[in-house]
Amino acid sequence: MFYIEKEAWKKVMQYANAAYDEWKSEISGMLIAEQDEDGDWDIHSPVILKQTVSRGNTSLDKEELAKYYAKMGKKYNKAKIKFVWWHSHHTMKAFWSGTDDKAIEEYSNGDWSLALVVNLKEEYKFRVSVWHPIEMHEDVELEILGENNKPTNAIIKEAKAKCESPTVTHSSYGFNNQVFLNSPGHKTSITNGHNVNGLNSQYDLWGEDTEWLDALEFVDKLNDKYVKTEIVYDEWKALVVDYNTKELQYQSFYIECVTEQKLNGMVLYAQPTAYLKQTNGYGMPVDNFCNGGIV
Repeated sequence: MFYIEKEAWKKVMQYANAAYDEWKSEISGMLIAEQDEDGDWDIHSPVILKQTVSRGNTSLDKEELAKYYAKMGKKYNKAKIKFVWWHSHHTMKAFWSGTDDKAIEEYSNGDWSLALVVNLKEEYKFRVSVWHPIEMHEDVELEILGENNKPTNAIIKEAKAKCESPTVTHSSYGFNNQVFLNSPGHKTSITNGHNVNGLNSQYDLWGEDTEWLDALEFVDKLNDKYVKTEIVYDEWKALVVDYNTKELQYQSFYIECVTEQKLNGMVLYAQPTAYLKQTNGYGMPVDNFCNGGIV
């Protein structure tokens, strides 16, 4: 059985709310799962580490993560604890994206691992991944004790000190986009296997539009199906065209219908934002933008 203490759950939700209030972004961190005398697992001590945050991704600094592992390894009995990677999906659903799956795979060198994703509605998924001798993944119930509060000033201050958010400047038509990081001392930081210094300029281009967030989720799920060979390229393209036509026809952006060759090169590594492109500013129908250019 897995349960999380009242104060620990509240703090995770405060971090999630603070990141959304400040940057409309995700945020991530670590928790400790400690086995008690009855064999149950008590989840506690949430922290955030130095990271880069955005609407569709959160990137923990590898050096800070290594220091965290070393510090916690000295503090606790290694045989009775597991590390829990947690992150927020702010206003999106609590689900495991393809990017999340790759992040979880980074823990495959152990026998089993734990991961938690939450959103601002306090919905969650809690995954137990068994890696040896046979790989298995199962989402299980997590007993939550207590309720969430809004972030305190201390939580907000800590988030600002440890998180960097991309700031985008662009022309009225979005064709001269540049990405800057708020902190001048920013280093490359990686989580989920992605280098954020190559961040696509679509981050934060379209304000708080729910269509933008929905499109990100749609691309992520669609690519996940493609990777798992549940759909072929022609189906992938047809679904993108259909989504653009029905959902994004009057938006300032669309999902690019990349070629099969380009999709195969992007699908395992590119963030969902890499597929979102701006229109020409004149409301040109999105079906004119398939295969990366005007048809």
